[in-house]
Amino acid sequence: MSSWKRSEVDRLLELHLAGATVPSIARALERDAMDVKKIVHRLARSKDRIEAYEPFRRHSRIGKPFSENEVALLQAWKKLGVNPKAMAKFLGRKVKELGLDAEELTQMNNLRRIGTGVDICLAYRYLYYCQGITVIPDRLYDELEEEEKEFGAQGQLLNTPGSDNPEDYPPHIRGLAIYLAFKYCDRK
Repeated sequence: MSSWKRSEVDRLLELHLAGATVPSIARALERDAMDVKKIVHRLARSKDRIEAYEPFRRHSRIGKPFSENEVALLQAWKKLGVNPKAMAKFLGRKVKELGLDAEELTQMNNLRRIGTGVDICLAYRYLYYCQGITVIPDRLYDELEEEEKEFGAQGQLLNTPGSDNPEDYPPHIRGLAIYLAFKYCDRK
């Protein structure tokens, strides 16, 4: 195994934490897959290395969905008793993100997939169909909705037609709608 530069190790970490496989990391770094596998294996087994680690060229992972690789590392580190601050620094996250088990991490990732753009479209629908309030022109709403359907997280939620029953909208959508109405509509 030839020596690794700190920048190469951090690049390996970036790829691994983002969910890349060992063979794809080896190809990206033009390294032997066995060398990559050894480093990845050491990451999960060495409490001292994790707690002594200092990032060199790393990007923040705060707020990003947890990859399977991260979840596996967290589970291994918790068994080893690695300090949560060290885990957070190593992963490029905040400590408060790490106190979750695998099921909670999955649930958190699912919640993050619903984008705010979809929520705003649903809030506009609620105002239009249930309250008779138009906050933005129909043409602008149609463009926003099409963009969210095509590019937005969970855009398929907008494929169902709008409803005039307030109970068809979750409480957070109704709350957002009220906020939008107070902020952007003229009061008389």
